[in-house]
Amino acid sequence: MRAALARVGLDDCLHEVFTAADLGARKPDPAFFLAALRRLSVDPREAAMVGDSYAEDVVGAKRAGLFALWWNERGASCPDPHPLYDAELLGMSSLPALLAAPFLPDVAACLPCLQSKGRRPNSSLTLRRWRRSPFASRLDSAIEARRSIRSSPTAAGSCTTWTR
Repeated sequence: MRAALARVGLDDCLHEVFTAADLGARKPDPAFFLAALRRLSVDPREAAMVGDSYAEDVVGAKRAGLFALWWNERGASCPDPHPLYDAELLGMSSLPALLAAPFLPDVAACLPCLQSKGRRPNSSLTLRRWRRSPFASRLDSAIEARRSIRSSPTAAGSCTTWTR
């Protein structure tokens, strides 16, 4: 594993490396991610998974409650019609900026809040009211601004794309 990380220049950046054999579970099982986080004493809401496999890294991380950054340097189409990742990396040079930026809550985080207020998030009436509210306008603007964020091109020509 360390040799693979060295090939992409990340071996010196990581203090710990975990494998399925170390943790007793394999990706995309949330138990894999949760076991690693327990060993690091880190809460899933304070962790981000960066991985190149949408099915194993992104889906597994999201099911375990982590932020998921999809390293998609080839620009492949997302296999999911409703992408689960919090950000898409087209080059590793943009990783520090992505990790420093705040993440917007995803649907799984918003649903309990909506339900606690008696809202039915799947209702078209709720959607129509939501779209007309001043808060919704501000949130829509923030999301649009977030989608348009692009990091400066590097010498290798990579950039970061935000999608939701």
